[in-house]
Amino acid sequence: MTLIELLIGIAIFAVLMAMAIPSMTQYIQNTHIRTAAESIVSGMQYAKSEALKRNVPVRFQLVNDLSGGCNLAANGESWVVSLDDPSGSCAATMGDAAAPRILQRRNAAEGSANADVVASSTPAVGGNNSLLIYNGLGRVSLTNVNRFDRLRITNSTGTCLPGGTMRCLDIIITAGGDGKVCDPTITLNTDSRYCG
Repeated sequence: MTLIELLIGIAIFAVLMAMAIPSMTQYIQNTHIRTAAESIVSGMQYAKSEALKRNVPVRFQLVNDLSGGCNLAANGESWVVSLDDPSGSCAATMGDAAAPRILQRRNAAEGSANADVVASSTPAVGGNNSLLIYNGLGRVSLTNVNRFDRLRITNSTGTCLPGGTMRCLDIIITAGGDGKVCDPTITLNTDSRYCG
């Protein structure tokens, strides 16, 4: 192989990489969004199953971080499943022996560091939209003023479709307390990705 052939090979490789980088960036953004959505739905399913198993209220809450000073936050990207309010104690040892009796938690930095989460409730319930409390029947408590019924998951490094390239997702809380991941850009109500 001559030096000319090597330089041509390097140039071709550089052009191919330059064409692939935008697609790779979009893929990574979408992966962060999908990972965050799947994690949140998994946490909600766990909270519901623990409420059914224990026949006691179990909390799923969005928190701003998992340090000792954590707070409930409607834009919290981390979450905690517990039997008691973990505010200010998210770093406590997991287990159900002592308050706040944390059963499971997830840090937003685990696979979805760039995902942004915003919770809302329609109609507005007056709280900070960061908490679901599952009762012993696995239903979401409607007396909880901090509950949410929809989560919007985006990525701070791009713009959502239809104007951008990212496929942002919503999570809708169903009447039974389950989380349904859907695509807010889908308008056909027969499509399983439709948010409604």
